[in-house]
Amino acid sequence: MKNKKVSLILAPYMEKILHRSKKKFTIENSEKGYCIFHVEDISHNEWQYLYEDAVALREEEETHSPFPVLSYRTATNFAKLEKLGLANKTFLISSVDQKKTK
Repeated sequence: MKNKKVSLILAPYMEKILHRSKKKFTIENSEKGYCIFHVEDISHNEWQYLYEDAVALREEEETHSPFPVLSYRTATNFAKLEKLGLANKTFLISSVDQKKTK
């Protein structure tokens, strides 16, 4: 089990992404502006990908985007796009990952 700190602002989005990815986890709240996710069977790289997806989901919801906002890694992974039902559909790349597209 891995323990990962996440800001309280990003925590609800991370929770949605972990549910979507069918990961088993628990959340421990903290008084210091973050919470700790205890996640089973996850590598550092996989956590990083899911974290990037949570950042993109936050941007999508906060900007009320008419299109899904995806991380660069998700947008360039056709198998993941198919799994999400977004293959051959319009989407945006998160502003954090914009520089990776150039």
